[in-house]
Amino acid sequence: MPRGIISVFDHPSLFTSFLYLYKSPIVKDIKNQLSYLLLKEEWNQEDREWMVEYLNSNDINLLREIAKEQYDEDIEKVQQILDKKLSAGILRNIHSRIQVKRKIRKLYRWSFAAACLLLLFSVGIYRNYERNKIPLKVVFTKPGETKMLLLSDGTQVWLSPESRFIYPNTFTGNERDVSLSGEAFFQVAHNTDRPFIVNTGTLRTKVLGTSFDINAYPDRKYATVIVGTGEVSVNSTSQNNDVTDSSVRLLPNQQVVYTAYNDGLRKENFPDAAKILYERRNGHLEYNGTNIERVTEDLSVMYGVKIDLASQLNNYTYYGDFNIHQDSLKSSLKVICLTLNAGLKKQGDVYVIDRKFAGD
Repeated sequence: MPRGIISVFDHPSLFTSFLYLYKSPIVKDIKNQLSYLLLKEEWNQEDREWMVEYLNSNDINLLREIAKEQYDEDIEKVQQILDKKLSAGILRNIHSRIQVKRKIRKLYRWSFAAACLLLLFSVGIYRNYERNKIPLKVVFTKPGETKMLLLSDGTQVWLSPESRFIYPNTFTGNERDVSLSGEAFFQVAHNTDRPFIVNTGTLRTKVLGTSFDINAYPDRKYATVIVGTGEVSVNSTSQNNDVTDSSVRLLPNQQVVYTAYNDGLRKENFPDAAKILYERRNGHLEYNGTNIERVTEDLSVMYGVKIDLASQLNNYTYYGDFNIHQDSLKSSLKVICLTLNAGLKKQGDVYVIDRKFAGD
């Protein structure tokens, strides 16, 4: 990620720059300038000031045009992502600047799309900031890292690895709005007059005072909200971050599952949710018929490694548990392999699980 983009939120003075200050001879117009910056490995101060001024403009459609032109082969998929407002979560992807070297072409293309989506999300954050004049804080966690935050209203947030959380220094107005990319467990301070609202880009979760978990990583096919105590209302959101008509009310031991490609909110039972969520934030992961792809995605962020599961294994389910603080990475992956009758091989910095490695 170009260095300093987070300072957009932390240092409002950056917004005072003007478009004409940028004098690079490399670019001739706004569209070329956008393409040039999105392909550039690192931004200097002038680059950041130019981009901030562009984000302050009323028309950001050039970003969409660039994404379409660069990815004609993937335009349908990219448009789906744009339409689902997944840009909030793409912050995590572009922050790492796509460090995995395998499948260079595919990852390069994804990083470019991620940059476009990141900027689209930044516009919404910036405009909200300007409208309400509220200083925002941005906290993110590295692979394998967790953090606990105490908000100004007394709400506690446990941030899982590879996640990003945006919240105000002090809550004002009639609602307590925050934004999440990744996963977090919330213990919300009760306030009947000011609901607590979590925006992930695909879901809008509203509560008065309760405990729940939201899992909304941008590169996953799903997002979930699981309720431990209290009551939660969940809506999906449109391209413009508007709340859709569909709403799901959740009580303790229930969850809603959102899938990115059909806009559906599916309500399910989730027994012993309070116990499982408490243990999860302490590194104990429990699964009861969970899709194996979700399990390996969890292990990937918890251990801070890259795990590649062969596509023919994606539809299997898993029953069992892991303790991240006690079980080694290799022992956990070995359990997965035994369950799938597969083998494990490390290729570069990626752990690959495939049946063709069984017996190696």
